[in-house]
Amino acid sequence: MTAEEVYAALLARAGRGPAERRLDAIARVLELLGRPDRRFRFIHITGTNGKTSTSRIAASVLQAHGRHVGLFTSPHLSRFTERIVVAGSPVEESLLVRAWISTQAAIEEVDAELTREGRPPVTFFEALTALAYRCFARAGVELAVVEVGVGGAWDASNAADGEVAVVAPIALDHAERLGSTVAEIAAVKAGIVKAGATVVSARQEGEAAAVLADQARRQGAGLLLAGRDFDALPAAPAVAHAALRGAAPVSQLVTLWGPFGRIADAELPLLGAHQAENAALAMTAAHLLLGPEGTNLAAARTGLREASSPGRFEVLAGSPLVVADAAHNPHGAGTLRRTAESWERASEFALVLGVLRDKDAGGIVRELAPLAGLLVATRPASERALPAEELAALAGSVRPDIPVLAAPSAESAIALARDWAGAGSGRAVLATGSIALVGEVRELLRGAPLAPPR
Repeated sequence: MTAEEVYAALLARAGRGPAERRLDAIARVLELLGRPDRRFRFIHITGTNGKTSTSRIAASVLQAHGRHVGLFTSPHLSRFTERIVVAGSPVEESLLVRAWISTQAAIEEVDAELTREGRPPVTFFEALTALAYRCFARAGVELAVVEVGVGGAWDASNAADGEVAVVAPIALDHAERLGSTVAEIAAVKAGIVKAGATVVSARQEGEAAAVLADQARRQGAGLLLAGRDFDALPAAPAVAHAALRGAAPVSQLVTLWGPFGRIADAELPLLGAHQAENAALAMTAAHLLLGPEGTNLAAARTGLREASSPGRFEVLAGSPLVVADAAHNPHGAGTLRRTAESWERASEFALVLGVLRDKDAGGIVRELAPLAGLLVATRPASERALPAEELAALAGSVRPDIPVLAAPSAESAIALARDWAGAGSGRAVLATGSIALVGEVRELLRGAPLAPPR
């Protein structure tokens, strides 16, 4: 059996319906597996934007402290095994397959129980979460970072109890599943806060902040807030950094403070003020999970320097520059726009945009339009994606002042955008709007030469 065959078995469950608002099914699977989730301590991360970057930074910091670390994120950009990381690398195929064999047996037993009760069988994400926890236990992981799939309260990852509950910025997204207001969405996400845990929260809108404070109070959980208990000071301008092993040839210097102390001018190979804020969030959470021995500041610097977050303002090629960022909602698109506007290496972009049907495509276009000299609409390789022509028509109606083209594939869209960017100075390509599109573009440009740092 191969990793791809494991993924195929998981995908076979994706067509059985949407995520179920329940925890008892995944809890039953975990019981049959001997509760692998109780063999490691973990940080649980929710929020609307910034979850994955915060997760990756926290895992890097923990690993730099010499701990055996697991990381569970979703979705993946290119390969399924990116979702389950052990000691900084995607899970080994042999470990994955061994873990799947036992996990599948438990899942099938629970399927039978659910069927007798007239309930839907174990879902894709329930099965995937059980597999991740089983892999971590088999690998002897001692500390882990677990990213919520969707929401929090009834997300499968929440069948386990995180010692530290991290809440990245909350905004409107997945409204059909989580609620139509920020307060409703915050209530679902606050469901990861367990009795006696510690909550570490980014800056939140008033409604979200009030919901989180109330949940912490009811659970007897500690509450650390960005701006009050920890923070990132304004970052230094981006600096050239040529040794990032194929990642973006730029980084920033950040100064962080919090319960871990003060870390001045640490190198972070992720651009944008939001990434500095994510780093402060991650550092605080990692410090809490490390326990009585706390944070070693030298190790923390190493963890920050070695952190990566593929598909987050990632430079993929040069001449012309091609950047990819998985901003898939208006809040994320606004953050991306501010990062691009502060980037000195380009002043105008050809936007290659692909958006899933359940996203606010108009809101994304409005946020990104100030960057664009050209917008190329395309359709990511997802059955949920908007057709290129439909997205192009929508973009043209939202911003008729921007030239808009439709391209049938990511490959043709990138080609059109690169032709435009190569014809003028200060131009670059920015691929965004869907994680699926970013994954495709990364595969297309894998191994392409990067622009030399300057």
